[in-house]
Amino acid sequence: MSSLAAGQAMAQAPAAATRDQQMMLDAQALSEAGKYAEAAAKYEELIKAFPQVPSIPEAYFRAGYAYYLGGNYDEALRSFKKIADNPNLAPEFATIKELSLSMSPQVLVAKAAKMDVNDKARTVVLEDAVKQFDAYLAKYPTSDEVESANYSKAMALYQLEKFDPSMVVLRDNMKKFVASPTMQDSQYLLALTLATVASKEMQKPTPDVKSADGQFDEGESLLRDIIAKNQNIPLINDSQFQVGELLLARGGFLRTKEEEQKRDAIFVKALDSYRSVASKDRVVAAQKARIAYFKDLMVKAGQAKDTAGFQKYKRISEKETEKLAIIEAKTDQTLTAKFKTGLVFFTQGKMDETRVLFTHLEQLGALEGDEEKKQALYFVTMSYAAQVVVEKAETKYKEFQATYSGDPIAQNLQLIMGAMFLNPDSKFKNPDKAIEYFKEGLKLYPKSSSYGALVVALGGALIELKRYDEALAELDKVKQTKPPKELAVDVDFYYATALVLMGKTNESVDAFKAVRETYPGTQQAQDAHAQVAQLLLTVDPKQAVGECESFRKQFPQSRDVPVVMMAQGRALAATSKPAEALTLLKQLATDYPKSDPAPFTYFERSKILAEQQKFDECLAVMKEFITQYPDSPTLFQAYDFMAQILTSQGKGQEAIKVYDDFVAKRPKEAGAADALLKLSGLWKGYTESQGNYIVIEEAKRIEWRKGIEKSTEAAERLLKDFPEGTQVALVLNNLMEVQRLLVIGKLKTDADLEKYFQDLAQKFSGQPGTQAKVLFTLASFTFTKDKAKAVEQMKGVYNPDLKFAPEDLDLFGEALIDGGEIDEAIQVYEKINKDN
Repeated sequence: MSSLAAGQAMAQAPAAATRDQQMMLDAQALSEAGKYAEAAAKYEELIKAFPQVPSIPEAYFRAGYAYYLGGNYDEALRSFKKIADNPNLAPEFATIKELSLSMSPQVLVAKAAKMDVNDKARTVVLEDAVKQFDAYLAKYPTSDEVESANYSKAMALYQLEKFDPSMVVLRDNMKKFVASPTMQDSQYLLALTLATVASKEMQKPTPDVKSADGQFDEGESLLRDIIAKNQNIPLINDSQFQVGELLLARGGFLRTKEEEQKRDAIFVKALDSYRSVASKDRVVAAQKARIAYFKDLMVKAGQAKDTAGFQKYKRISEKETEKLAIIEAKTDQTLTAKFKTGLVFFTQGKMDETRVLFTHLEQLGALEGDEEKKQALYFVTMSYAAQVVVEKAETKYKEFQATYSGDPIAQNLQLIMGAMFLNPDSKFKNPDKAIEYFKEGLKLYPKSSSYGALVVALGGALIELKRYDEALAELDKVKQTKPPKELAVDVDFYYATALVLMGKTNESVDAFKAVRETYPGTQQAQDAHAQVAQLLLTVDPKQAVGECESFRKQFPQSRDVPVVMMAQGRALAATSKPAEALTLLKQLATDYPKSDPAPFTYFERSKILAEQQKFDECLAVMKEFITQYPDSPTLFQAYDFMAQILTSQGKGQEAIKVYDDFVAKRPKEAGAADALLKLSGLWKGYTESQGNYIVIEEAKRIEWRKGIEKSTEAAERLLKDFPEGTQVALVLNNLMEVQRLLVIGKLKTDADLEKYFQDLAQKFSGQPGTQAKVLFTLASFTFTKDKAKAVEQMKGVYNPDLKFAPEDLDLFGEALIDGGEIDEAIQVYEKINKDN
């Protein structure tokens, strides 16, 4: 409020107040008690009853101020205008006139803050506020209100999304009024503006990440500086909350696997900030203490006859009273912070923590009002759906829909609910059920941000059911409604995606090109360009090269650059440009070593080099891969590729060393079973390469026996370490052939061979599946001597749920045909086709 009648306030009070003076005092008491509407009414009563008393301008100002604090902005503007437009105002009321001119645009800013952001009238109000601030600052450049006017002007510019001019004003305020007790308000608003600008930058298709990171860093630093200086508890509390908001937004932009660790660290800091937010009662008490502190300084200045000091501290206490009204009108920020904590948990994928938090709040009765209960129920439902806890998710979903169906908060709920029934690992998988949810979402939220995702999810579910025409028809329905651009671009993009899923590559290329051309500058246009570049690889590799190169030039910072480079490398190889392909693929691995395509560039390069018969270079590339990606899930493929190259060169022993090396380093991985199978086969081949044991010289017999031992050792280790592996049936065939070689070499008899397999079967008595495969392999040996007995043995152990060696099944099928069991034989051959 104003420094009204400062001299009078510092003098002794009169012995008795006149009626108009008493009404003024009563109105002021009501205002100080926070009863702003009653205070304004009392001032209006005074103005009507005593229109000629000298205090009328002050009454108008105080009424306007009470209206302002009470949120009646139009009446506030009317009251301030009465003073500003009065040409006959006495000189002693110059200060009131100045304050009225400064308050009017402040009221406009407050009024705009309550208007819908899409209301065109809001922009008009804010632009008018900026003009009035400029006019005021031009007229009173040295006023004590300059700092406050600048701050409010910056707030107006912020709401107009004129962020750069707003930040210029705020930085100027911080520089000019560095010693002001309210300077931190400008610092706080600057921090929020920086965070907003950074977030908007990160939402762009090709953001300037470095610039955004700098703005996030500065914004956080400014907020933490407010907290560290510990001068203003309400502002400290707001800063704690806003640090959490800034970090939550910042972490949300880190989406890749490579950024996961950084994102988690940011979310941990966000949680700490939210947990530091104080209760509303504590903040209100602190603000009242702050007001009392400045009022005390005001009184002391008055007692010391310090008019300037009196006016300064009176104005500050009035400004802090404004803030108190705002604080008291807010909900308790600790509850909002707890909800934000739940949101962090949800964003982190910590569904149990999300559910526990919101359920706990509900059980404590800490959810005040319908809005809080709605949010809690929404997040609990989402947590169950995200974890595919189907029955509980559906129960909570029905509870939510019964009360809040169609509420904007749940725009993505049907999408998540439907996704539960598309989970390939769930026993509840049911595309038809998913479609029901997606259609319900489309009906409830025809203009939501999730609409496009619902459409494509619906299309995907229909495609999974091979209802291709229906999928495209759903997308066409949306297109025919001529949706707004922001929705149309999603629909067109998903339509093109659906064509890809249907295998209509040429049509999908045309569709993605249309997206690129129709919606330039959007993320979807960029993504469509990347899709065109990749899809053309299978249609026209030469054209694909040009599209890939074009994409990389236009979007050098895109997240899709690595996959596009991979496509370009493959396209170059397909167009007989191996040297260029090798160079580009190597560049991809060097520049983007942590990208998804990077590991596969080594295989592509090795393939090209192998085709050129540059085997030494090929092996060098695979060795480099093993060094660079020792934990890759494709590690065995690298070892296997090397071994195959060596085998093709007749370097069987070197190939064996490669497989031995893998088994030694990764003995428990699935690839070790494949390596042992290859070792068993290579050593068997080595044995056979020595010749017939009976006629070869002793030196070769030693190597022959070595091959037998090594092949048997590898096979038996595979059976021991991977008894349920898919390689078991094949390695048993190797083992049988090795045992036959021993019989042919007169080192074993048929009886010895049978005993070996019987003993082997006994070792797996506790594993019926493996034992059955051993005995089935033995039956194939019996078949050569006693077909009927062998068939009975096979029937005794055959289980259609097990995977046998195709050679054994083929033999079994022939025997069944010979025995006239045609239907049974057909089933066996169907199994061979299914397994292979």
